[in-house]
Amino acid sequence: MDVSKFYGAGLKHAYVKDDEGNEVDIFAIVSASGDREQDELEVKGDDEIKGVFISGSKESFTIEANGVSFEVIQMITGNSVASSATGSDIALGTDSELNPPYVEI
Repeated sequence: MDVSKFYGAGLKHAYVKDDEGNEVDIFAIVSASGDREQDELEVKGDDEIKGVFISGSKESFTIEANGVSFEVIQMITGNSVASSATGSDIALGTDSELNPPYVEI
């Protein structure tokens, strides 16, 4: 176990990295999980399966944290923070759902 990645009360730490190598920390993670998805094509013979082709592999990743900074949201969505006299706002969806920014967690 790498205890340098633990933050009090069993909370964990991670970071988000973009395609340019910039990293932003996500602190106080309560839990994290991932679900792998893939497309499979079976090649059937007379009496048995001859092979399986796998494509379209992806993983849906869920992080539950006690708080997330605007920097993290900005890196994940690609949206900018808008500040005003009443506070700061950031859109949670991406500008283009078909072309989201590349991030690594």
